[in-house]
Amino acid sequence: MCGILGCLTNKKNFLHKTLNKKVLNLLSNRGPDQTNHINRDNFFFGHTRLSIIGLNEQTAQQPVFQDNKILVFNGEIYNYKEISKLLNSKGVRDSGKSDTETLFKSLNYFGFEKTLSILDGMFAFAYYDLKKKSLFLARDRIGEKPLYFSKEKNFFIFSSEIKAIFKSNLKNFKPNSEMFHEIFLHGKIYGKHTAFKDILELEPGTFLNLNVKKNEYQIKKYWILEDIKKIDSNISKNLFEQKFNECITSRLTSDIPVGSLISGGIDSSSLVYKILELNDSKTVNLFFAENKNKNINEMKNVKYFYRFIKKKFKNKNINLYTLKKQIKDYWRDIEKVAYFNDEPCTYSNFHLVYSLSKLIKDNGIKVIFSGEGSDEIFHGYERFVRANQYFDSHDINKNLQHIYYGNSIKNLEDIKKITNDKFIEEKIQSSEAWIYLKKLSKNLKLNEVQTIFSQKFRMQSLLQRQDRACMAFGVESRAPFLKPSFVKWANSLPLKLKYNKKQQKTKLILKDYMSNFLNKKIIDRKKNGFENDFDLEFKNKYTLDKIKLLVNNDNSFSANFLNKKNILKILNNEHKKNHNLSMIKLILSTEIWFKVFFNNNSKRI
Repeated sequence: MCGILGCLTNKKNFLHKTLNKKVLNLLSNRGPDQTNHINRDNFFFGHTRLSIIGLNEQTAQQPVFQDNKILVFNGEIYNYKEISKLLNSKGVRDSGKSDTETLFKSLNYFGFEKTLSILDGMFAFAYYDLKKKSLFLARDRIGEKPLYFSKEKNFFIFSSEIKAIFKSNLKNFKPNSEMFHEIFLHGKIYGKHTAFKDILELEPGTFLNLNVKKNEYQIKKYWILEDIKKIDSNISKNLFEQKFNECITSRLTSDIPVGSLISGGIDSSSLVYKILELNDSKTVNLFFAENKNKNINEMKNVKYFYRFIKKKFKNKNINLYTLKKQIKDYWRDIEKVAYFNDEPCTYSNFHLVYSLSKLIKDNGIKVIFSGEGSDEIFHGYERFVRANQYFDSHDINKNLQHIYYGNSIKNLEDIKKITNDKFIEEKIQSSEAWIYLKKLSKNLKLNEVQTIFSQKFRMQSLLQRQDRACMAFGVESRAPFLKPSFVKWANSLPLKLKYNKKQQKTKLILKDYMSNFLNKKIIDRKKNGFENDFDLEFKNKYTLDKIKLLVNNDNSFSANFLNKKNILKILNNEHKKNHNLSMIKLILSTEIWFKVFFNNNSKRI
């Protein structure tokens, strides 16, 4: 796992004044083990390395610069040993000791699109051919690893994180204020746009080809999430086991020890059990963040599971590390969290992952497993259950709105007022996400539409949270449930294998298989989500007063881009009526983000 940064220009000496090692060091948290760069008159390629595969191999060093070609690569190619064998069978010498070496040689031999078709991994990389003056950028199928870019007349720049582009001094970047209705609706702008105007996100499963001479690019899909091939409902436990084990064993590819996040729920419990079963390592480290509030504290469930697996795997050394974050710590870290997330941090549980990542790093672990994605592929969310009841009694347009908006529909009128935009609904209907949603509905059932839409758009904010919070401390997060072939397979399963409408039970196929290993108490445990103490603070006058202090600043986001008067009305009504908590959190996260990136001189809260 690493950080990558690159820029190409058609203007002489342009980069020497702007892009340098200082900008690259903004990504040092992603790769604390090594930093290297190549700097010429018309291009810059930089890399910060987190050593996980090929620890001491010269072939793992980046940027790779051979035969007039350059590669900078972030992520892991889990099947690199198989690709290495394939290369050697074709007469291409590859040591098979580094996925960086294998990726570079595969790109040289097979070409860009062929290589993408055979990769299994989470990745974002740039491959530059100096002779052809052609740059390729690619991002993994699911979107586990980030990649951003910006193009102007004199330059094209890309990076693992927005902040390196923003602080490159190539341009005076501004907030993408016209798109902030999506932040307030979803917590993230769906698709290619970001919270920064003119900084775009390369979407999952796509690649970009830049003609450097003309400074023109094209973007092309190389993997189609919605391409579902229906499977017969007669699925054996043996087949599920085979596919699930492949997810775990492939993601265990590492030259260093791994650990796992744990919550006490079925997803992380399943992962931890299978890691213990399939991993050769005698030591497995588990990490959990508990809450002070007893109603949302999962410590009892986590300890129960911990005792359960200690009895099952007596030959393993299983360690459980926990932390309990104080409310003062949430406020202490709030600007750091905004900085590392790059965009408004709309999930307050980012704080818990962030603090856990520090604990993980302090205990010498660089690779951590996460249950991310299980809800999306096995119909695990409560909103999926509600939607299935809703679909039966509404027309197609209402159903699509329900999928698109979710609970945020209740905030739509408030969002119109605070953005001074009466035409939000018209903007939505011409947006990439809405057009995609309508297209999906023509070929798939509504439950399939909701699943695919959630994976393509909603899940991206969760993956961003996971990547940024972990990489703030140089910790690589892996999500075995999101192995692309497994996602495709799960999407092709009939709904009845995942959800029982009558009993309102979810994740049936996973629970049925894991019943061979886990007891009923663990499997049937009610899902609580990833709640945290900080969410409860938004009911307090103290918190609202802090937010008002930010909003009332003359240099605030609200004062410059929104209707401050209407925002203050929402804040004042909140204290009296105790409603609209999600809007309050979004206002705070937006103001903190704006303060960190655009207005560092504003008052401290």
